[in-house]
Amino acid sequence: MTFLSKLGGSTGGDPAADSADPPDGAGTARVEIDSATFEIADLKVRSFRIPKYDGGLIARQHFTFVLHFEAGGEEVAFSGRGVVIRLDRRTGLVARFFAPQPYYDGRLVDYLMERRGVRPRRRRSDDAGEGDGGEGDGGADGGDGTDAAAVR
Repeated sequence: MTFLSKLGGSTGGDPAADSADPPDGAGTARVEIDSATFEIADLKVRSFRIPKYDGGLIARQHFTFVLHFEAGGEEVAFSGRGVVIRLDRRTGLVARFFAPQPYYDGRLVDYLMERRGVRPRRRRSDDAGEGDGGEGDGGADGGDGTDAAAVR
């Protein structure tokens, strides 16, 4: 069992399943640290591992990064702050990062679900035009079928 599998999201300790190629439409994630871009081997909800890291970070160092991935056919990139948990030749760089803004957090979860072959959840932005105050959507009537004016 690897360090990252303990953090969550492992397929039961099967290294072949953990490092399997992503399904079509879910490309590999990249992270940009200090103007250098690295491929991410293990990406979890709040951590990642770079197996061949050759940058200048050291253990316990805080850093900023830009994470790039493709979710739902759309290129997503967000900046964040992280801390190096482990850095050695065998493991590479293991880092935890702080939660991004909610939109990017949801996109990251969608990306991880796509990589595992699970259909991503439906996002509120996918419902555009359905909540415009029209009849039957809870717009002017408070959502429970009663008219707001009649309740007063």
